Amino acid sequence: MALSGRYRWGLLLGCSFVLLAGCRAEILRAGTSQHDALAAGDRALAVDEAVPQVVSLSVYQALDRAINVNLDARVAAYEVLAAEDRIDLERLNAFPRFDYTASFLGRSNEGAASSRSLLTGSQSLEPSYSTDQYRKTHDLSMNWGILDIALTALEVKIAGEEADIYRRRYDKVIQTIERDVYAAYWRAWALERSEGKAAALLSEARGTLRNVDAAEHGDLISGAQGGAFSASILEAMETLDAEREQLALAHTELKSLLSIPQDRELRLTSDPDNYTDLADNYMTADMRGLEERALKSRPELLEALAQKNIDNRAIRREVISTFPGADIALSLNRDSNSFLQDDRWISFSGTIVQSLTSILTAPVRIRAAENAEILNDQRRVALAGAVMAQVHIARHRLNYTRQLAADAKSYAAALNDIASSKSAAHKEGLSAGPDSLAARLKSHAATIKALRVQAEHQDAIAAMIGTLGYNLIEREAL
Repeated sequence: MALSGRYRWGLLLGCSFVLLAGCRAEILRAGTSQHDALAAGDRALAVDEAVPQVVSLSVYQALDRAINVNLDARVAAYEVLAAEDRIDLERLNAFPRFDYTASFLGRSNEGAASSRSLLTGSQSLEPSYSTDQYRKTHDLSMNWGILDIALTALEVKIAGEEADIYRRRYDKVIQTIERDVYAAYWRAWALERSEGKAAALLSEARGTLRNVDAAEHGDLISGAQGGAFSASILEAMETLDAEREQLALAHTELKSLLSIPQDRELRLTSDPDNYTDLADNYMTADMRGLEERALKSRPELLEALAQKNIDNRAIRREVISTFPGADIALSLNRDSNSFLQDDRWISFSGTIVQSLTSILTAPVRIRAAENAEILNDQRRVALAGAVMAQVHIARHRLNYTRQLAADAKSYAAALNDIASSKSAAHKEGLSAGPDSLAARLKSHAATIKALRVQAEHQDAIAAMIGTLGYNLIEREAL
């Protein structure tokens, strides 16, 4: 059974209220149960609780995991997707605009009217009406702006360049994450290889200090001798603690970068590779060639290139927007007025509009767009200068840490020989035990320093690779 007009209108209004109720956004307040649930959900997303209690990772497994689960990488990836969606939205603007209008019209009386002769001034038609007191109209219209099509084509290209900017920013985020993971991995590796022995030596040192104190109070040794023993041990302990402190948070940092809960145990399976051949190649390579490679490969400069394309199209957009606009309109109409001979008809129009304001303001708008391009060009040149300086700094640091690592390794070996000699002398009764312990403490502190400097050299290699615009995960770059 067909519904009457008022019931149809009632049904339409009812559906509208339902849709509006469904679109109502939920408002979150701090301290509420909804806020607690949101915080719990964010925590679950921030860390991967599914990882086992013991996690074994090689350096490349750590890099792979960082790219897949790191929170900053996720944000950058979704920014790329959002920018790519804008391309499709801009394309939709090129289509004609379709509108459907349904109206209910009424008045308080029947709206009768008459006519009066222009020649005699007398009434030429008795009062009558030709429109119903209540009526309904329906219009399905299409509007298409020809100028808008050209502007939309430009906006699509601009949106494509903006999406490319976000891709370059994603590349930069990945490079930064890889660099951070790489540095944290080797620092954690150094801590992992040295912490067990360091803890044992410090425990032994605290026991020896107690024994020295007891011997001094028992008059077994003099106060001067006990003080000298304690001072040498405490000084060596302080040196060892200082080296441990520089590596203390490496595991925490690495777990955070890999979204691994802090209560999990990490086991690092890779061994450092100083990439001697690669370091030699970088140290002997032509500096101008390294600069040119960085200028062509760094994500920041590729982003600046996309921005230059946007600036060029922005100038073109201002020029095109000065042209006359042509609009085509087509409409299907229906009117329930019973006095009409034809209650359905098609109306159409073609319009050309020239905005005088756009003509008058065109020089200013074009000049502003050109100045924006010049500004971004200057920013790009400044960035290029900074990138070239970074190449020099990275190579200097690579050379410095390589020499520093070699020196630290030699120093640790020398102290280890001294510690071994004093330990042998102590076993033969030729030297005091505290002297042997202090030597072993200093030797292990030097070993930790050598491991730490080796980790810094690994980071210097990674910095050089990143400065040239490569990713660490690309094995061919290594």
